[in-house]
Amino acid sequence: MVVWLYVVQIENPEFETSVNSIPVTFENEQILGSLGLMVVSPRDQRVNIRFSGKRQVIGGLNSGNITASVNLKDINYVGEFNLPINLSFPVGNITVIDRNPYNLAIKIENISTVTLNIDVVTTGRPRDGFYARQASAAAKTVDAVGAQSVIETVKSAKVSVDVGGAHESINGDYKIELYDKDGNVIDSPLVKLSSDTVNINCDVEPIKQVDVKVDITGVLNASGYVYRNYTVKPDKLNITGKTEVLDGISSINAGTLDLGGITYTNNTKKFTVVLPDNVTSADGVTEVEVTVQMDALVERVVEVGNIALNNVKDGCQAKLTGDKLSVKVMSADDVSGGDFSASADLSGLDKGAHTVPVTLTPKKQNVSVVGNYTAEVVIE
Repeated sequence: MVVWLYVVQIENPEFETSVNSIPVTFENEQILGSLGLMVVSPRDQRVNIRFSGKRQVIGGLNSGNITASVNLKDINYVGEFNLPINLSFPVGNITVIDRNPYNLAIKIENISTVTLNIDVVTTGRPRDGFYARQASAAAKTVDAVGAQSVIETVKSAKVSVDVGGAHESINGDYKIELYDKDGNVIDSPLVKLSSDTVNINCDVEPIKQVDVKVDITGVLNASGYVYRNYTVKPDKLNITGKTEVLDGISSINAGTLDLGGITYTNNTKKFTVVLPDNVTSADGVTEVEVTVQMDALVERVVEVGNIALNNVKDGCQAKLTGDKLSVKVMSADDVSGGDFSASADLSGLDKGAHTVPVTLTPKKQNVSVVGNYTAEVVIE
């Protein structure tokens, strides 16, 4: 043991050892970058070495304090180069016996830049009864900088926002990812973005279902028919907006329908839906179709009685010689004599028999009297 201690501590003999997986770094890479060039391969190279030296000197050497580097100062154009790997030790009197690899084959490319629009893609569905508006990015574009061969494959920049189960607005920073023409993610250390993330806002708002209505004006331009009603397709809209805005909306008016432009063969009109400010259609509906319902007029004969005799001369009385009038009418619905009011004006008539005009007034809509009618009256 004494002899061994003497040899190790006093004589300090030469000793041979190996260190593996020493990372290779690049010197003067900033000069290369100033020329618009960059190293594309290899970016993560390691070297194994065998060396000798005094035992006490090399005992503390490892991959953490031995430096392996390649000097790029003499490179100024695109191409492939075979450069020596330089070794540096924190102590002196080291003899390198072997290194693997001895040289490093590197490839140099031009640095290229592309400016891309940031596309925001939403995935998932909000909670039932809620709607997610189109998400927006605080920044519209991002720059991708890197090796020309990789930049040429970049076709889009996207941010994915998951709105699944959301019931309130979303705001936060989201990662920007690059995609090729086939929709594959480009994840390469040879490309850097001007910003790795972007702030995204997505309004998530409640949904309310409301009726769709139109205003009706004019007279139906369809001979033999009368206006009955109208239908709207779709007759309800799901709209979304802030709660305080939705609370003030009970229906959506699509516009005014002029019956003068409606015929029996052309009874449908389309209306563009204009929603109030800050309100959106959760269904994506932008147009509704309004169809006018009309009924055909049918000729009917009704018996009208109870004719009122008005303005009989003082001191006289009048009576009809018949009980009822047979009246021809046009109507879409069944009618009876009780659906009309009838009267005769006896102003200025003296005693005797008279034929007087009878005024017939329908009590229902879409009913008209065909022709003129008279009644026989006796004044006594």
